[in-house]
This record gives sequence, structure tokens and C-alpha cells, in this order.
Amino acid sequence: MTGDELAGCTVWQGVVYSADDKGNIALLAAEGTDAPQSLIFPDLGPSLQMSSAFGSIGFSKLPWDVFLLKGCQE
Repeated sequence: MTGDELAGCTVWQGVVYSADDKGNIALLAAEGTDAPQSLIFPDLGPSLQMSSAFGSIGFSKLPWDVFLLKGCQE
């Protein structure tokens, strides 16, 4: 895949943050640490809404920018 092809299908770029149950926001922790309570993808919803993946030929529901951990698979 070329850089142009990758750029053509990328609908969101940004920093993924973590949040704990007390509302503390931080960068993702290092490998081997406990998983965060939630992940934050800033502006993911609006970015998807502005992409060609949204609408009559794509998906009709948009996610919020925060994803809660429900379980782990190892």
C-alpha cells in the first residue's frame, strides 16, 4: 500500500487517550500495565461523519469519542 492509498482511506488521525473511573485523562500506558477503563478518540465521530463511509451508501450511526472497556480477550 502506498502513502497516497493509505491517506485516501484514513478517516481519523490523532492521539488516543485513556481515562480511569475517577475521570483522570492520560496518554496510553506502557505495555504490561492494567487496561484503562475507557479510551478516548478525540473527534472520531465528527471525522467519520465527514467521511465517505457515512451516509446513504455507508453506515448511519456514529460512535461517540469514548469507548468503555467491557472485557479483555487474551
